[in-house]
Amino acid sequence: MSKATTKTPDAPVLRFPNFSEPWSKSHLKDLVEQDRKITYGIVQPGKFVDDGIPLVRGGDYSSGWAPIDQIKMVTKEVDAPYKRSKLAPGDLLMTIVGANTGTVAVVPEWLAGANITQTTARISIDKSKAVPGFIEQALKSPLGSREVRKYIKGAAQPGLNLSDVERFSIPTTSRGEQEKISSFLRVIDDKINLARRQRELIELYKKSCLQNMFRQELRLKDQSGKEFPAWEKKRLSDLVCRVRRKNDCSDDNVLTISAQSGLVSQMDYFNHSVSAKDLSGYYRLLRGEFAYNKSYSRGYPLGAIKRLNEYESGVVSTLYICFSAANSEMSNFLEWLFESQILNRELARITQEGARNHGLLNMAIDDFFGLPVSIPSKPERLAIVEFLNAIQRRLELADSELSFAVTFKQGLLQSMFV
Repeated sequence: MSKATTKTPDAPVLRFPNFSEPWSKSHLKDLVEQDRKITYGIVQPGKFVDDGIPLVRGGDYSSGWAPIDQIKMVTKEVDAPYKRSKLAPGDLLMTIVGANTGTVAVVPEWLAGANITQTTARISIDKSKAVPGFIEQALKSPLGSREVRKYIKGAAQPGLNLSDVERFSIPTTSRGEQEKISSFLRVIDDKINLARRQRELIELYKKSCLQNMFRQELRLKDQSGKEFPAWEKKRLSDLVCRVRRKNDCSDDNVLTISAQSGLVSQMDYFNHSVSAKDLSGYYRLLRGEFAYNKSYSRGYPLGAIKRLNEYESGVVSTLYICFSAANSEMSNFLEWLFESQILNRELARITQEGARNHGLLNMAIDDFFGLPVSIPSKPERLAIVEFLNAIQRRLELADSELSFAVTFKQGLLQSMFV
């Protein structure tokens, strides 16, 4: 690739060699097949079936294509009236309703004959006018995002009208340059999708190990290959001490529990504090101590227990149950035990009917600290923590590799489209 010799409004910053002609702009409606206008699909799919016509929804392609066995199906009777929105390989799909409005994907060969919902638009590019893969990348670029923002309507339920999608201003260049850009960026997309899939597989492996280890269905062995001793039954109160340390107003780092990120600062998470102005009644946590948020969060139906790892200290609402482990070794083990959610059955048992305000689960403090916990010997605890930490490091590396690939792609899109 080479930099354009002069940066003009009709030439991108980054181009392949031997391409120097100016770019032009077209409305998207002028680039589609005349007998397959931009359209949406099935309005009321009804009940899904095990054997029928695949019905593509936005979530099926928002992070790379879902496997075919995860795509819902509708009956032939439901599909029949919507022949206009049937898919062909190479068609473009765009989400036109919801949080992911503007997300774009190319229909693969294995989805030929599938249909779409009314929240998705099918865009059939006329191959004599443009290369579908090039238009896909243009719509994914910052230029495409600007077009989405220009026409998007609604706040609670954002969306695009088909007439507005037709008006999108799309760059075009020679067919040769379109094909070159499309092929190059498709390779980058394939690498991103591979990195995303590898990250998902590591995450699945981690969850499987967590569940099986703490159910004692998967046991490690000591260095000589022998089995570790049987696990002992304890009460949570035997392993931790409740923390009721009140803030003296010197600490204004208000924490909240994020299911994915753990105990994080509200300023970092929300970009503002949602706490009370007077923090003197809050509990003050120190690094390595735990807090239990007794309310549902995504992936944690009976609340999340997280350890403070990111800051030396912070304060939390007294609605949280706070505690600390006897030592760092036990703390490291308990962090993984809580992440496994092996205590969910016992938490459900001590939860009373109904809920208090704030949507919190209704349970007694003494019942919480009286939860039964199975604990292995110290050597096995150390081995489990080391094993799971190794998986976590690999997961973090996969996150970093994926993030780099996505950022690299965004930089290319910024420089290759005008």
